[in-house]
This record gives sequence, C-alpha cells and structure tokens, in this order.
Amino acid sequence: MNYKMVVIDMDMTLLNSNHEISNKTKEVIKKVKDRGIKVVLASGRSYISMLDYAKELDIEDEVISLNGAVITNIKANNMIKEDYLDEEKYIDLMKNLDKTNYTYMIFNANEQFYEKNYCKEKIDWIRSISKVKLIELKNYKNVSKPIKLGFQINEESDYNNLIKLPNLNYFKVIKTGYNFVEIVKKETSKWSAVEFLGEKYDIDSKEIIAIGDSENDLEMIKHSGLGIAMNNAYDNIKDISNYVTDTNDNDGVAKALEKFIL
Repeated sequence: MNYKMVVIDMDMTLLNSNHEISNKTKEVIKKVKDRGIKVVLASGRSYISMLDYAKELDIEDEVISLNGAVITNIKANNMIKEDYLDEEKYIDLMKNLDKTNYTYMIFNANEQFYEKNYCKEKIDWIRSISKVKLIELKNYKNVSKPIKLGFQINEESDYNNLIKLPNLNYFKVIKTGYNFVEIVKKETSKWSAVEFLGEKYDIDSKEIIAIGDSENDLEMIKHSGLGIAMNNAYDNIKDISNYVTDTNDNDGVAKALEKFIL
C-alpha cells in the first residue's frame, strides 16, 4: 500500500516515559516526511503543549489536539477546526456533576481550569510537562467555549458510576490513560479530525496509518488503512489493531514506520 499520511498519538506512543522523542524516532520520521508522506500528531493535549514536539519533528502543517476537537495549522497559527460543547447541554452536565463527589478539570482550546480540591499530583504533573495555562476554577459558567472535561479515576467503580450520569446521550466517556477519563462531545474523536484532514488533502482512509495506545486512539486505529497499537497499549486497542509494535520506551513508532514504509 502506498501510504500518504501517518497519524501518531503522543503520550505513551511517540513520547517515551521521560516525555521525549528519541533520536531514532526523529530520524525515522524525517525519512518518512522526505518521502512526501504527511505526518500528523494527534493528542488529547492542548495545542500549546504539542507545539514544541511538532517543531522538533519539523511539522509545520496541522496538529490535532484535545482528542480531535481542535485542528491547528502551525505555519498559519490558525485553528481550522473547533468543536465546542453545546452551552445548554454543558450546563446541564455540570449541574448533574455538582450532585456527585467527582472533581474535574474543564478544557477549552488554550486553557485548563481545575477545581480547588482537584488532584494536586495531577496538576503538578501537567505543569511539569506542559506549557498550558492552568487556572483555578471559580465558576464553570464563566469558562469560554468549553471542549471537554477530565477526571482523575482511582477505581473502576468511579468510571462505572460516571457513565451512569443522566443525560449523557450528547456526550461520550473515554479512558485516555490508566487513571484518567474524559467527557467529550459524542461526535468528537481523533478519527473525525483525521477524516477532515483526509478530505482536505484528498487522502483515502486506506492510505492512512494510525498509531496509538489508549481508548481515545481506538477509532482512528480501527478505521485507518493500517492501525498500529503500541505494545504498552490497552488490550482492547491491541485487539482491534492490524499490528502491535514495540513499546514507547523501545522506539515502537520508529520500528513500525520502518517496517511498513521505509
């Protein structure tokens, strides 16, 4: 197959456990780009916390952030796709959350708002790896153009109770890490953003490789021409993938690209 686009998740996929791109991975991605193949980063992170990594790889076109809700063209510094939560449904969701013991973060395109009693370790971790602006939440009604909510989940029962919230039909609940869960608009996904770019560049889904590890990568791995799971991925991601590569700490992305492209 003559692949024309490679879409790569970041945390636990492109990045190793030190949140770095290995030299081998940089070299392989450069070779892939030199063949005229478009390389796109797709992350649950905000755009600002993806930018330095994109520049390391000399990516100047689009990156997909916030699990597909936002697509930004780096060269033009312009958002070309934005998928915000409906205001009325967002307010209803927040009212229902207020009746529970969950603490949460709210994300818009450029900022993250956290409740005062939100997990301090998570806040410190985000500050250590990201340039995103973190703001203590005063009133959820004042968050401009919210895109998603994030929850630190310690027990599987926390997740099971979360998905039982009333009026969730407009939303979907996804695991984006082993102890982190997000609520997004039902239509929002990395795959919907990949499809958008495929149409823009006249690239068929069969000509796309997608690589990831978590449930927010599931749709793009399932629907791309070649879906690749990391060896450190969730089991259900491995189950629907076409191929399982090595781990993020053993250049799994580079090895997969060498096997199928170079």
